[in-house]
Amino acid sequence: MDYSSAVTELNERLNQLNLPALDGDGRCMIRGPQGNRFMLELAPEGEFFSFYAPLRQVKENGNRAALFEAALTMNLMPDFIGGASFAFDPRTSSIVLSQPIDLANLDTESLTMAMSAFSLASHMAQEALSGTPN
Repeated sequence: MDYSSAVTELNERLNQLNLPALDGDGRCMIRGPQGNRFMLELAPEGEFFSFYAPLRQVKENGNRAALFEAALTMNLMPDFIGGASFAFDPRTSSIVLSQPIDLANLDTESLTMAMSAFSLASHMAQEALSGTPN
């Protein structure tokens, strides 16, 4: 699927759920059922999109090792984070949770389920990291 077709298809699904359309960069901000916010971003290839949730900023002179250890340890528990992965975003110096979702056969129900699962996982991950000193 080319990028413009993917934007059209994904925007149709988002509209059915009364969610904002993708902006010119292929992104939109979503507020999850737990009140947390996360980004939906379409990959440039148009084959998948990712949920992306900044969880915790890592201070340059803080206890980076403890935060990275906590996040990487949770990567070992795929059920806890719903198959998502922790990463470090150097642009924002933040630990993020990210999960790619294939656009093939994506319908409104599967998008709703994926968003709910990611929202819960990012909420739980943020809570778990909040106890780690920075």
